[in-house]
Amino acid sequence: MLKMTVTRRLFILVVVAAAASCLPWRGGGEDVARNGDPRLEIRNGNFQDVVVYLRMDGGESERRLGSVGGIGEQVLALPRFLGTTADAFQLLVTPIGSRASYRTERISLKPGDTLVLTVGNPVETSRWHLR
Repeated sequence: MLKMTVTRRLFILVVVAAAASCLPWRGGGEDVARNGDPRLEIRNGNFQDVVVYLRMDGGESERRLGSVGGIGEQVLALPRFLGTTADAFQLLVTPIGSRASYRTERISLKPGDTLVLTVGNPVETSRWHLR
């Protein structure tokens, strides 16, 4: 009788642990911004994978922010200083394997802003807005 009770408890423990492992994890990753940090939502309507670069105002070099698969979406954390400085920046979007590109106008963010970038097909028809 005691052995049966222990076996039942062990079975219930295994079932509960298995069910808990199926729940979505909400810990957040490196590419998801915390509250108040600026973030970038990319909606790629292009069939090609694209790479998104950050170019600071007056700078000549680009910093790679990430990539998005064709007809995909991605949320990326933007560097925190973009929401706290008056510096403007631009985004550069380039499809992998293509010479085409799209460059935004100068953008300035406030803390908590979300920059939504919609990549067009062709990439030159892309657009952006703040939310």
